[in-house]
Amino acid sequence: MSPDKVCEKYHDKGVKISIIVENDMVYIEGKRIDLEFIGNLILAQATYSEDDGFHISPTGAGSGLFSKESTNGIYIQRIEP
Repeated sequence: MSPDKVCEKYHDKGVKISIIVENDMVYIEGKRIDLEFIGNLILAQATYSEDDGFHISPTGAGSGLFSKESTNGIYIQRIEP
């Protein structure tokens, strides 16, 4: 499954993740379903052969998947084939 398809699937489930950078730490916060989404998104990118990078952002593509508290997006890059 592509990362885009994972986003579509979980958007329909009302996912709202929070990604916040504070004190040199990246906080990924959410309910069980929200964290399941992040895990499946990373797995999808790890196996998706058509593109080696994927991003979503609270102010851009994928914004509907973020909570109002989110201050950062994520970029997932596979560095080997």
